[in-house]
Amino acid sequence: MHHAFSLNLQVKLPPLPQQLGYQLFLIAKEGLINVQKHSEATTATLSLYAENEQIWLTLTDNGCGFERNANTTGYGLQGIKERSQLLGGKVFIDTGPGTGTQLRVSIPRQTTRQMTRQTTAA
Repeated sequence: MHHAFSLNLQVKLPPLPQQLGYQLFLIAKEGLINVQKHSEATTATLSLYAENEQIWLTLTDNGCGFERNANTTGYGLQGIKERSQLLGGKVFIDTGPGTGTQLRVSIPRQTTRQMTRQTTAA
């Protein structure tokens, strides 16, 4: 059963290479699908911002949370982790039963600069 939730969106990003922007979009989309499918949340906040040489994507919901060590069989979190690793990034998940979930993804700004150089060199 899918639950509707309200989404609070906060984006404060410098211009990004198109490929990085697209990968961030896919990570956000996968995260929002997870919220819709599993969390029973009524609100979620998606933030994208730059800080300390990192691009951050955070997705927080007020849903049911999950046992962090539980075997998550879905492809959602796995896909998010793989995409983030391809960009040289890291994924942090803060959750527990009944506590909601916060997904944080950090991508080094260095990746952004490398992608920009590759795009302009082509």
